Amino acid sequence: MSTVRISQLNVSYQRRNKTTEALHDFSLYTAGGTIDALVGPSGCGKSTLLHVLAGVIRDYRGEVMIDGRPPTPRRQSIGLVPQHYGLLPWKRVRENIFLPATLHRQKADPLPANDILRTLELDTPLHRYPHELSGGQQQRVALARAFIQRPGLLLMDEPFSALDALTAERGRQLFLKLWKEHPVTTLFVTHNIEEAACVGQRVILLSRAPRHCDPYSGKPHRRRDPTDHRGTMELKRIRYILTNMLLGMVLINLLWWLSARLLQLPALVDPCKVYAHLGEVWRQSMSSHLLASLRRIVIGVGLATLIGMLTAFWMVRSRLAGRLLGAFVYFAYPIPKLALLPVVMLLAGLGDAPKILMIILIIVFQIIINLRDSLRDIPKESFLIVTSLGATPWQRLRYVVFPAILPDLLSTLRVAIGTAISVLFVTETYGTDRGMGFFIVDASARFNYTEMYAGIVILSMLGFLLFLTTDLLEAWLCSWKSGQRASEENI
Repeated sequence: MSTVRISQLNVSYQRRNKTTEALHDFSLYTAGGTIDALVGPSGCGKSTLLHVLAGVIRDYRGEVMIDGRPPTPRRQSIGLVPQHYGLLPWKRVRENIFLPATLHRQKADPLPANDILRTLELDTPLHRYPHELSGGQQQRVALARAFIQRPGLLLMDEPFSALDALTAERGRQLFLKLWKEHPVTTLFVTHNIEEAACVGQRVILLSRAPRHCDPYSGKPHRRRDPTDHRGTMELKRIRYILTNMLLGMVLINLLWWLSARLLQLPALVDPCKVYAHLGEVWRQSMSSHLLASLRRIVIGVGLATLIGMLTAFWMVRSRLAGRLLGAFVYFAYPIPKLALLPVVMLLAGLGDAPKILMIILIIVFQIIINLRDSLRDIPKESFLIVTSLGATPWQRLRYVVFPAILPDLLSTLRVAIGTAISVLFVTETYGTDRGMGFFIVDASARFNYTEMYAGIVILSMLGFLLFLTTDLLEAWLCSWKSGQRASEENI
């Protein structure tokens, strides 16, 4: 159990050329194995103090020692329960609880882990996502995550403030029971004097300008839970996608067939005739045209995604870059990019380069805007938790950033693919003899309407398959998001 010694701690924030002092010459000593309740008004620096001890805030003056060393989450075991629990919404309850073990690549000792879960009454909902839990259950998951890593220091930032009175009281009882079984030096922040007196062994009052105060770990062996229905949401989503696909295909072909029968125009070929000749047209030359178009789409969308992601990250990380690039994107986004096709062809020539460049120019701005907004919307608590657990920069990207932006990235790509195919069709009518755009226009010029419609069908199927692929990837990789939307709709 850790001891905490703080001497002459000063923390200030700089916002819009204004300095706000959160802590000024603050001193504190906490002996090992006690619960100290910190009580004070909003803005007096309680949360800031916990973030300094958790190693999240490193820009401070003064001396902060945990067992004689500065806070270093990578080397010290520090448990943190933030105000909103800091559960990663894209991870299941089990994965959230054992996140410390995942980050530190440790193996599990299942006995203490099972004891903690049993004490907190978390035996059954381990396969669910956080949005499927009540507030009280989420709070207990955060407690389990903190205790399972066997911390030397536990930091709790108003863990029961968002709960109703009965649920909060039950949470306090479970916490105290668990603490008696696994005692740990604890700093407990609250606004509630009665709660501080009930939980804390020592109550520390902070003023608005506080100065001096007197006074397991790892992944368990995973057995199949008979109540675990994981995958149900994903299967429902995939079934919904495939049903819509078949229904849409039937309706479009039915409308096409009725139009051909009723209008009886030479330029409107019966779909049955088109499908009958599809194999013959494919064997002649269509496969090479399709591969040429597919190559351009994949390269164009891939490069646009890479450029968009890097630009969005830069805009979020750098205030100057965000301001300058934001102004550029704001002005450039509405410009009709197809009007630039003659300029692009003059500069890039007549090969694949202008076609790929046009795809990038048209979809990259949409990717930048959506990913920038998605990065800004990542909950601060998610970064707070992984940082307090000593996550490396790569682990922060892997466990927080990439999962958080993946749903928006896939949704953006779904729309971008349709746009890319439309742009490619136009660009392939110029300066090339390969590609589905060339094939369709060439068949039309020769009045071979069967080949023309066959080309339209194949190009549409290509677009649909790419669209379906991104939809299925979202259903598989981002099932937490679709479940979260369903929960919000039911509220």
